[in-house]
Amino acid sequence: FRTVLSRLQEKGVPNYFGAQRFGMRGDTALTGAALMREDYEAAARHIAGYPSESDSGGVREARELFMRGEFEKAATTFPRGYPEAFHICKMLARNGGDYKRALFSMDRGMLKFYVSALQSELFNEAVARRIGFLDEVRAGDWAHKHDSGGAFRVDDQAAENPRALRFEISAMGPLFGSEMRPASGEPLRIEEEILKGAGLARGDFEKARPFTCQGDRRPLRFKMEEVSFETGADPTGDYLKLRMVLPSGCYATSVLRELGKDRMNDEARVGKSATA
Repeated sequence: FRTVLSRLQEKGVPNYFGAQRFGMRGDTALTGAALMREDYEAAARHIAGYPSESDSGGVREARELFMRGEFEKAATTFPRGYPEAFHICKMLARNGGDYKRALFSMDRGMLKFYVSALQSELFNEAVARRIGFLDEVRAGDWAHKHDSGGAFRVDDQAAENPRALRFEISAMGPLFGSEMRPASGEPLRIEEEILKGAGLARGDFEKARPFTCQGDRRPLRFKMEEVSFETGADPTGDYLKLRMVLPSGCYATSVLRELGKDRMNDEARVGKSATA
């Protein structure tokens, strides 16, 4: 624990978006990708169809009805708490199965949420691809200044990397959108590969649509401040209490994910063995 915590303080914490961004079924980014590709039937199916092992009871039944095209019956079967699925079903029943019209009748903020989830997933992929050198910058990067919050393009990698090692600056990853500042060189190549892997292109983010997001850049790592921890025990067992101050928009769950990664991997292996 101490070794991992010390390394995170030295190198920085990978600035992943947490699982809460991707919904209970983990598929909100898939909905966003379908919207960006203008595959409106697939987007609607991610919202109201595609039953999975995580669905049960009325939810599973409603999703199965949706997949059979029984939209009105699906709408009345969805339990409370599924307003988007209910809305899609009702609109499809009224308009004869026009998926685009049904989706475009949804709240614009909700549509942008799906695209935002896609942006987050693509950003997480950028973090993962650069995990081995998060404390470095590359020529063509946009770099974040930790003291002022400003950003600048990296032209001279050799000149700027000492600042990155001192945690004065950090490379920034993509939140794809029409106004995102373009990278070049190796960072651009990585970003293009990420888009291609998702079946997308930069131009998909530049079309004027109800759900189009402007885009931005976000640091690939963040710094923990005022870090301390203590151990103890209470009636429920041993515990570890960790205190830290994080920058705005960064998540303690990202820190805990890194600290508990080995244990989570062990538990995942045990789970797979138990269900094999």
